[in-house]
Order: sequence, then structure tokens, then C-alpha cells
Amino acid sequence: MENLQGGTLALEHRYHVQQRVSCFSFATTYNGLQEPFERPVFITVFDALHEAGAKRDLYDRLKQAAQRASSLDAPGILRTIDYGELDEGVPFVIWERTDAKPLSDYLETHATLPPQNVAALITRLSSVLAAAHEANIPHGSLSARWVFVQGDELAQATLGHFQLGLTLRELLAMPSAVLGPEAVSALPPEMFDVARTPGQDDPRPGDGFSPAADVYALGAIAYFALVGVHPYFDDPGDASEGILRIKSEDAPDLSELGIDKAVSAAVARALSRNPRQRWPDAAAFARALEAATLPPAKASKNDVLPVAAASASKSSRSSSAEELATPKEPARTPEPGEARPERAAAPPIEPNGYLLAAAIAVLLISNLIWFFAFVQQHDQNGTTEPPAQLEAPLTTSILPSGVQLSSEPPGAQIFLLDGTTANLLGTTPYSLNGALRGRERAQLELRMHGFENFRVVLKSDHAGQDLLLPLLPLTAKKDH
Repeated sequence: MENLQGGTLALEHRYHVQQRVSCFSFATTYNGLQEPFERPVFITVFDALHEAGAKRDLYDRLKQAAQRASSLDAPGILRTIDYGELDEGVPFVIWERTDAKPLSDYLETHATLPPQNVAALITRLSSVLAAAHEANIPHGSLSARWVFVQGDELAQATLGHFQLGLTLRELLAMPSAVLGPEAVSALPPEMFDVARTPGQDDPRPGDGFSPAADVYALGAIAYFALVGVHPYFDDPGDASEGILRIKSEDAPDLSELGIDKAVSAAVARALSRNPRQRWPDAAAFARALEAATLPPAKASKNDVLPVAAASASKSSRSSSAEELATPKEPARTPEPGEARPERAAAPPIEPNGYLLAAAIAVLLISNLIWFFAFVQQHDQNGTTEPPAQLEAPLTTSILPSGVQLSSEPPGAQIFLLDGTTANLLGTTPYSLNGALRGRERAQLELRMHGFENFRVVLKSDHAGQDLLLPLLPLTAKKDH
């Protein structure tokens, strides 16, 4: 055989596509197997970018990002394995698969987590990010969807999907893209600050990712895990209000939601709207959060405390030292006729949290009693009217409480039809409580590869519902 040095060996990588596991923003992820080794992988296909109007430069950027991310090989990182393109250049990325569940699913089951558990999770993620940041590869779209947890082992969480998120600039460049919460909730405030002078802080508005952006995203994960809502994007169907708030307001104080002040201060610094005022790196945030959750007796003098907590602790220690070092003078009895010194005013009594909770509970119970008494009276008088009937099985309303649109199978793309244009809203299941605000009537179309397109008309004069729309395979005859 001739010497092969300097030549090229061409291998055909084959991936068997298995069941779909998630549809998020502009991509769908499947389980898969790499042949011939039967290696389990994730296959993420950016199948909604073409419909949203993505250009070739975005596909090229994703390819370069996958190439860079493939160099990461450290504990806790799900490695990027391969990159390819389907018809019309639609990109897909192959990355290491895990049997663990996404943190987003874990939090749906557990609602909120104790601060100690959140600190363990952030400590783990900060160590995973350290290797990536050292290689100058920020994650860029860090959210609970790309963190994976096996059982309750938060301290062994893994992280994938490096560099594959979209920046705000890339989202705005697609004419039919809708800025839903799932697309923008991981982006830091500086990406939305389009009025800021370039060069004032890095990164520039709407530009690429940075370690400081990952620190913010870690803070958002901690915030959500502690209280069950995102610091800005708390409406799952509408990002407009969150975008306005993130451009001008600090995140709501966690201490007002019942979280310890030291924990709240650590998370608040991670969420700072100015990237230079955040923790210098993810590890510093993790140390601060861990120290804030330790009992006072176990806190080490080397622990990094949040600024506010450290200042208060230092002030308390200084006062105690001064009191011990300064001899106290005995109390002097005033002479006859001498004015007595005025007694210092008592400090204001702060409301007790338990009393406030009890008052709220009493108020809720009294309202419930009134409501049931009212309903019973109407039933006895026979004045209760039957609910309004829908005009057609596929017609419902758009109320302030919203309409939840689901499909079987899930993962269908939802398009808002407006004349000759079709704007992508997201994928099912999807909440429509904000996306169609102000419309009396809206026509939507659900699209999924291998299934018939499904159109539904929503009107504002009927009660909102949780709609489940069955999609028909192309081989079946549509009859509805």
C-alpha cells in the first residue's frame, strides 16, 4: 500500500434519528444514534430559521460556533460532535447525549428549591463554565433547558448547547422572527440597550456572547429556582413587557419575595444591568451564594460574602469591639431642678412576616366563603346561565388570561397569517395570552413536516380554552 501521508480520508457519518425530545425557539432536538458505533447523541435541527427569514451568514456563524464548541472537553460538558446541513442549507448539530433530564423539567416538578440546593447547582455550573471561559468560549444561551440533572444530583449537573443560541442582533435580522420569551430570556440586559454608546461596556448592544453574560444567565437560573419565575420574563407568551423592564429596571428584590437578604444580594449582583458591576466570574458568584446559605456558625472567614452582607457584618463586629474596649460610665442621677434627659424614641416596630401571611390567608378565606355562598344562592334561585357555546370546534377566544394552544403530536410551528404573510410565533405547546393582544380575530396555521397544515381561527367573543389540535399525517385525508 502506498504511503497515505498528506492525503485525506473521507468518512460518511450516519446518524439514525429517533424520537423528538424538544422544540425550543427556532430548533427541534431529537434523540439519535451515531452509526456504526451505536453512540447515543442529540440531534438539534434549526428547522425554523428558514421560515423566519434567516440568511446564509447566520448558518455560517452556527457552523463556526459548533466547530469552536467541539474543542471543549471537560467534566460536565456535553461535547459537540458534528455539524451538517439538510435541504436548503438548514443546519443541524450533533452533540453528546445524556439520560439526565433538563433542569427546566426538574423545576416544573419541584417548583422551587431551597437556597442550599440552588447554591450547590450554581457551584457545579460555575465549575463547568470555568473550563469554557478559560478557552474563551462563553455559553451564550445558558438556561434551565440546557442544564441536565440526573435524579436529585444537582451537584453533578451537566451542560450542553454551547454557542448555539441566537443574539438579539441575529433575531432582529430575521424579518418573520417573533421575539418570544423562549428566544430572549437567556440574553443579558446589555444586549437590549441599543441606545448605549459603543465601547462603553462589552459586549456592544446586540453583539456576541461573553463570560459576563453567562454570569447574568446563572443569576437568572438561581432566581427562577428560588422563587419559580424569571426576573423579567414572567409571562410565558409575551416578551414585550419583559423587554421594556430589562432595559430600564433592576430585577425585583428577592428579599421582598421571602428570600434571605444575603442570598438576595448575591443573586442581585449577578443580575446587575451593568456587566462591570456583576461578579467578576461565575466562580465568585458561586462562592458568594454558598457563603450566604451557610449557617452563621459555619461561615469561614475566607468565604466571599455579598457586599451588603459583608459591610453589615463588619459594622456589627466593629461596634461590639468598641463597646468592649470603652469603659462605661455609671448612670448619673439628675440634681434637683435639673432637666431630665429626654428618653430616646423607641425604634419603629417592623411588621412580622408571619402576621402578614396570616392576614393574607384570612382575607383569602373570607373571599372564598363569600364566593361559594354567592354561587349556592344562584343555584337555589335557578338564575345560573349555561355557558356560551362555541360557534365551531376550532374557534375560541383571546382573553387576558390567555389561550394555551397544543397539538398532537407536539412541536408544530405556529404561524400568524396576515394577508399574504405568515409570521412565526413559536412551537406548540404555546401560550397566546400576549402574542395576539389587541386583535379581535386572528388566523393561525400549524405546520409540521410529514403532517397536513392545520388552520384555526381565534375570536375574542368566546371564553379562552386550552386547545389540543390533532394533526393529520400527509397520508391521511384531512376532515375537519
